[in-house]
Amino acid sequence: MLIPIAIACLALLTPSWAAASHCPSDNGMTDDIRAVFVDQHNYYRSLIANGQAKNKNGGFAPKAARMLKVSYDCDVEVNAVGWLKSCTFGNNNVANKNQWGTNVHTLSLTANNTEAAIESVKAWFNELYNIGVPQNNMFTPELYQQGLGEYAQLAWQSSNKIGCAVTTCSNSYTAVACEYNPGGDTVFTTIYDIGDPCTIDDDCQCAGCVCSKDEALCIPPSTKVTTHKPTTTTVRTTTKPTTTTTTTTTEPTTTTEKPEYIVCPNDNGMTDEVRWMFVNTHNKLRSRTAQGKSKNAPRFGGFAPKAARMLKVSYDCAMEANMMKWAKQCHFYHPPPAYRNYWGQNIYMVGDPYYNFTWPSIAETAVISWWQELQVFGVPENNIVVAPDEHKTGHYMQVVWQWTYKIGCAINYCTKNKPWPWTIAGCNYYPSGDNAYWVVYEMGEPCTTDADCKCADCICSKDEALCIPPQYVPLPPTTTSTTTQKPTTTTTVPPANAGSCPGLNNGMTDEVRKTFVDKHNESLIAKGQAKDKAGQFAPKAARMLKVNYDCEVEENAMEWAKSCTFGLNTAAMLKRWGNNMQMLSPKTNNKTEAAIASVDAWFGQLQKSGVPEKNVFTMNNYMSLSKYSQLAWQSSNRIGCVVVPCWNSWTVVVCEYNPGGDLPGEVIYDEGDPCTEDSHCQCPGCVCSRDEALCIAP
Repeated sequence: MLIPIAIACLALLTPSWAAASHCPSDNGMTDDIRAVFVDQHNYYRSLIANGQAKNKNGGFAPKAARMLKVSYDCDVEVNAVGWLKSCTFGNNNVANKNQWGTNVHTLSLTANNTEAAIESVKAWFNELYNIGVPQNNMFTPELYQQGLGEYAQLAWQSSNKIGCAVTTCSNSYTAVACEYNPGGDTVFTTIYDIGDPCTIDDDCQCAGCVCSKDEALCIPPSTKVTTHKPTTTTVRTTTKPTTTTTTTTTEPTTTTEKPEYIVCPNDNGMTDEVRWMFVNTHNKLRSRTAQGKSKNAPRFGGFAPKAARMLKVSYDCAMEANMMKWAKQCHFYHPPPAYRNYWGQNIYMVGDPYYNFTWPSIAETAVISWWQELQVFGVPENNIVVAPDEHKTGHYMQVVWQWTYKIGCAINYCTKNKPWPWTIAGCNYYPSGDNAYWVVYEMGEPCTTDADCKCADCICSKDEALCIPPQYVPLPPTTTSTTTQKPTTTTTVPPANAGSCPGLNNGMTDEVRKTFVDKHNESLIAKGQAKDKAGQFAPKAARMLKVNYDCEVEENAMEWAKSCTFGLNTAAMLKRWGNNMQMLSPKTNNKTEAAIASVDAWFGQLQKSGVPEKNVFTMNNYMSLSKYSQLAWQSSNRIGCVVVPCWNSWTVVVCEYNPGGDLPGEVIYDEGDPCTEDSHCQCPGCVCSRDEALCIAP
């Protein structure tokens, strides 16, 4: 008689995992598994509410005053199953639209879905023990990227409806996902209200809620709750099934009252103008990325995904002081993490004596250079960079890391490596970013209302497509600078027949253009006939592209060179074009001779400095070999060049290259015997020019 009685009770009292509509029976989920998910969530939520959940930061997590008990939602499950089964963990459109949260866990292949459910919920809960929460129970960007997001979502007070899924991926591992309605993980918000758990219904402060005193949970009304907020957001998903030991990052400047402006000491060479340029360039590029206007690398195509809630960064003086301390040591590598308080860090170096960069222009150049890694190496559609690719895009990832909202930067002129002095620029970031296996930022349409930011007290800057966090404080108003001009006169370039570049009456002729192309296409390198420093020869090139001329590139080269100031070449940088420059004295009016002399000088770096190890370009080669490496860069197949008179006694020659080269850590060109047939070029539509040992791109 016990079994019939139990069945009768179940029929009368809807179990906690049931929903208003019957869940699908053909998607691999069963009522037993659903019950496990609900029971496991409520077990841990009850443990937390009673103050019995062990915290890494000492003692136990705070008690929860009115933690809601979760129940099951079949509609949420339907989306979770549909999203998880592809095993790509990409954009979760329905969950985003409805503002549902998502937790994901992967584990070794198992046919026991019940065990998978238990292990996954436990793993999410264990983030509390492995990472910990502060006593104020505030969920911050730093905690998010340390890996506490799944715990926070599991324990999020208002997330009272769940739907889950279990699937097998590639016959090699099991993936588990739960979605939560409404979602949690709102930064700068408490995970739950702290206090003794309810003892009466009124303690729940929730219309129609019933206090379950034994569970220390508040049971919301059984009516189904559905949210449809007019925004698109993406919830973080992590596919790396590991437990991470984290080190707490030191939070930068803390003040009791929010100041009107950030005011830093001006005794270290930095000025508010330079600081403003660092901050403004970061926010411009974060805004551009958030709006889906940042071009992705050719291997992925299109543009980087839009960002749903990119934070706007502001400046921090303590972080600047730390960065300046390191920059003054003139090392072009990062200090140990503890030295920089576990803040993120990007470093940049410029050293060419020909370029006349002011510190504001160096600041802008550095940030753009870091961001340009997107155009070279790219990010996949799911916006998750996996090892080892984070070493290629790490600077870009840090520039646009969603949860970073404080930076502190420095610039220092280093003379100890004479005769080739350089200038070091760098920024510290809080919280740090560029973590492999994490989404760089949450994908989706950028904010249009403050609520879209999903961030307590954040303000949506609709025009910028950025969310302004409550900690944001601007720098004092300042005027931007232009590149300092050399104190000499500039000679205007006389117009001449534009020839094959209609409309460019800039003094260039087809004869000079042809000279530049022919000099670049001399096949010594590809044929293994280019002498290096050791008296040997540079390696043969397997698929060196033949260059041709590009009038658009020439137009930009002239626009940059004609003032003879040689500052920041923003247009070329944003397009990832390369640049070579040569200064000739005495001045010559023979542009053809100037072209020959300049290309020969760039090529001559090979004989002076030799082939780098494994033919790989590094920053150690920058001062001595960068012009040769750009000339020889395999994929740089379009050039535009100019010859301009500067001041009283100089002629300046500039060539720009599309696409640019000189990428640290990359080979200058693929070594091997040059092509003898088209297929050797490994380039769609390319034709092998056997006599030239070059591949002609379409």
